[in-house]
Order: sequence, then structure tokens, then C-alpha cells
Amino acid sequence: MLSLAGVALGAGGSLFGQPMVSRASTRQLGIQESAAHRAELKNMILKFLSSASQMEKAELTRATARTEAAPVLDQLVDDLWLVQAEIDLAARNEPLRGATFRRLDMITW
Repeated sequence: MLSLAGVALGAGGSLFGQPMVSRASTRQLGIQESAAHRAELKNMILKFLSSASQMEKAELTRATARTEAAPVLDQLVDDLWLVQAEIDLAARNEPLRGATFRRLDMITW
């Protein structure tokens, strides 16, 4: 009789413990996904800033030398727009999207 009670108690503990384990796993997965998304956004932002810096330097060099816009500058503008589009697709919040658009408009116009 005692062994039957032990089996019932073990089964009850398993049934009540399983949802707790499932919630903890779900929470841990959410934390990992959030961290991966932040890392991806960080890389995109760094890529955007690097591209913007290269374009600004190329524009300053062109303006100082008083030459026509080189194909290199056109390529840098295209690269900057592509990086901005990547951020726009990956960003989950509007402030980040708006910040990249404002920065891009400030640089390209």
C-alpha cells in the first residue's frame, strides 16, 4: 500500500512539475532569442556607422579636391541605403528606424 502511495505521489509531482519546467524553458528560449536579436542589430548598426563614415570621408575628399562625384561615392551611397534597409527590416521599434532615416537623410542630402 505504501509503495502505491509513493507511486501516486511521484506521478503527481511529475504532473505538477512539468509545466514549471516548460515555462522555464520557454523563458530561457525567449532570453536567448532576444540576445541574438540584439547582437544582430548591434552588428547592423556598426555596419551602418562604418558605411556612413566612409561615405562622409569620400565626400569630404571630393569636396576638398573639387572634383566630380566618383563612382566610388555612388557605391558608398548604395551600400549605406542597403545597410539602412537591413536595420529597418530587423528593427522592432520605431525609434531605431527613425534614427537611421534621419542620419541617412542628413548624410545623403
